[in-house]
Amino acid sequence: MERRKNILKNTFKFIALFIIFNILFFIVMSAIMLFPVGKIMPDFVPTAEQVEADDLDWEAINEIGGYGLVIDNEGKVIKSYYQKDDKKSYTHIELVNLLDIRDYEKTVFSFTTMDNNKLLIIYPSSAFNTIPSMDMSVVEKKQPYYYPILFVVGLVIYIFMIYILISRLTKKIKVEFDLIKAEEDKKENMFLRGLAHDIKTPLSTIITYAKALEDGIVEKGEEQEYNKVIYNNGIILKERVENMLSLTSLGDKGIFSPQDGDILEELRRFVGDNYSWYIKNNTTINIEFSDKSRFVTKYDRKLFVRLLENLLQNSVHHNDKAVNIFIEWDSKDKKLIIYDDGRGVPENIRAYMWEPMVTGEESRTGEKLRGIGLANVKRIVELHGWEIEYDGKFNIKIK
Repeated sequence: MERRKNILKNTFKFIALFIIFNILFFIVMSAIMLFPVGKIMPDFVPTAEQVEADDLDWEAINEIGGYGLVIDNEGKVIKSYYQKDDKKSYTHIELVNLLDIRDYEKTVFSFTTMDNNKLLIIYPSSAFNTIPSMDMSVVEKKQPYYYPILFVVGLVIYIFMIYILISRLTKKIKVEFDLIKAEEDKKENMFLRGLAHDIKTPLSTIITYAKALEDGIVEKGEEQEYNKVIYNNGIILKERVENMLSLTSLGDKGIFSPQDGDILEELRRFVGDNYSWYIKNNTTINIEFSDKSRFVTKYDRKLFVRLLENLLQNSVHHNDKAVNIFIEWDSKDKKLIIYDDGRGVPENIRAYMWEPMVTGEESRTGEKLRGIGLANVKRIVELHGWEIEYDGKFNIKIK
């Protein structure tokens, strides 16, 4: 489970990094490719009614081919800024021609200075004109030659980073899957060894006793005892094979057939039908909820009965002395609670108690299917979509 959580964690990390990286990439590329290159119009054309000529950015104006003239009422040039000729004065006719809007080779703006002279700013029409465009707020300039290079470099870096992210994620997921497979292989090997041991022990006894009877080395009067041992071990072997098959079949949802029913009534019926067996095994079952309690849900009757058999018989087989089993129903949290006053599940195996072939016994000799019962319970619970945990008591959350 922890390995699968790591896979999900790494996947979510990759998705988060991928989204962040894409956002940053598109912000940077948009800044390079989409933001207008140039200066804002007020840098070139003042917006105030009266201006101070010396305050204008004449270097920026000259950069796009513009220049300026301050002329008095007589047409005399008082001051010039990057003037293209040495003309010192203009006649009225020359001023009219200078300001002629039909001249498509230049664009002229006229302003009044603080000392009531006229400021003329002249631009070549190729750089600045008064013909309406899509965006009058920006004076366009050609994009620098290196912009396409920046775009290509950015795209290469983007592809490389995505490759690195995918490569790292793939490696991490592969490591986790390899660890999962190694753990599953280890569990499978332990399971198979446990199965071999569970079958080998009664089978060896049967073979040994049968051989003794066949060879005639059994003393007279002991034949019946030998036959009884063979029969009992045959029953144990049969039960173990059946339980192993049932554990395998629980992986197939085809056997799962849930129907609506009262699960508490089913539990009471099971206890009543099997009460004498538990009494014979020095076990008392105490149902700690009212006979009137009801809870109707979808469940598979046969599997639920098998779940109860495994849990309740677990208490019988794991305690050497008389034991009391208690069954409670938490109607608020919809939990079935089963526990006994015996020794319970040892602390050292609780972390993996639901795995097949796990037992708290140092020796498994004579043990009756202890390593399979809780694994069966876990699978039945999962088939129903319920939850189970053990904290000294078995808590089954019914959904």
